[in-house]
Amino acid sequence: MSSDHQPLALVVENLSKCFQIYQHPRDRLLQALYGRRKQLYREFWALQDVSFNLGKGETLGIVGRNGSGKSTLLQLICGTLQPSRGQVNCYGRIGALLELGSGFNPEFSGLDNVFLTAALLGMQPKEIEAKLDAIIGFADIGIFLDQPVKTYSSGMAIRLAFAIQAFSEPDLLVIDEALAVGDELFQKKCHNHIQSLKQRGTSILLVTHSCPDIILHCDRALWLHQGRMQAIGLPRQITIAYQSLDPKGIASIEPLSAPAHQPPTSEAATAGSITSQPHSARYDPNIKPISTKTYPAHGAWIDSVKAVDVNGDEINILEPNEPIVIEVQWQSQDISVDLNIICSLHRHDGVTISGQSFVCPATDASTSHARWKVIFQWDGRLWPGVYLLTAAIRECNGARNYVHRIVDAAALRVLPKLKQPAIGTCNLALTEARSERMSELPLDSPTATQQR
Repeated sequence: MSSDHQPLALVVENLSKCFQIYQHPRDRLLQALYGRRKQLYREFWALQDVSFNLGKGETLGIVGRNGSGKSTLLQLICGTLQPSRGQVNCYGRIGALLELGSGFNPEFSGLDNVFLTAALLGMQPKEIEAKLDAIIGFADIGIFLDQPVKTYSSGMAIRLAFAIQAFSEPDLLVIDEALAVGDELFQKKCHNHIQSLKQRGTSILLVTHSCPDIILHCDRALWLHQGRMQAIGLPRQITIAYQSLDPKGIASIEPLSAPAHQPPTSEAATAGSITSQPHSARYDPNIKPISTKTYPAHGAWIDSVKAVDVNGDEINILEPNEPIVIEVQWQSQDISVDLNIICSLHRHDGVTISGQSFVCPATDASTSHARWKVIFQWDGRLWPGVYLLTAAIRECNGARNYVHRIVDAAALRVLPKLKQPAIGTCNLALTEARSERMSELPLDSPTATQQR
């Protein structure tokens, strides 16, 4: 929940929504005639007893599978649906990106729809005129602005709708999968604008199936499953728990029990085997993930994931530009397919930096109780900071199912000894930047004339 001292933008209390499902259309008329004497419908609770607060300037991500109640929750917050129970209190103007372009009049031009939609959002004519150039520039649909919206492609309508909503400067912006539409360049533009809205203090509700987007943009995350709130907390922890759902939709919070020679059945024991504390000045036992998630194993499993030095000793403190050597130890039992042993490196906010894989043939993997070690070597051009290692074993067949996976198995810290500022995700510079004096400018050149 938000801090008690933080101003609130949204309060949701015990929110529930029930839909009446009729087997035949005529039953609706009969139900009106029978009233409460006879029930001809079955109840479907799309949402049950959801409660949370959203502070001003805070971004809350909402995750959940299709049918979990995410869109219903947003519609209740925006007022397009009425709750069956509970209440929603919003403080300030709401901007909603639910079904982009659904409110456009197809016979009107794009420009006409800009004025119409902006007015419906509560913007005054002078405010619309002041922001018109910014909206048109953001949408970037060119000469089609003066054409009827019915002639637009879906992508063009989406661009225009996003631009109108984004520049209405709402106090609360509700986004339902809007960041997943459009081409890559438009998505980048949307992400940048979301960041600018956050800096100006706009509260944001973001529904997306993209866990990296949740980690990148959100301060907290809420997990919905079958209409109920499963958990709310830090984005990294919530997305890991959400991704652990099995095909039946049951959260595998703890690894499944295993026969002899399988990995430990408690997450704590597994984490302990990974974060053993060797006697090394380059190993800090306090540098370990709090978001480690171990998934169930199916015939093969990972014993340990660690960075090592030239002597094979475990380390988790690296010098800038130091090469990285990762050692993944794993075992197999009764495997009949080729396996991919995968290791990936992530930034603390979930952004993937790099990764590598190794194919183990089925002839080796099928060896009963065989133990293997895969060594991954990477160029260590990382900026100072903390990084997380994830390891997985996956089938190489068409299904590409995970056999075992440990998310955030270990952490590394790169020391802050570089003088240059960190730009981008990693340091790809081959040499330090240098300056070279060019020849003198001709006396009649415009630059030389200005300098005189």
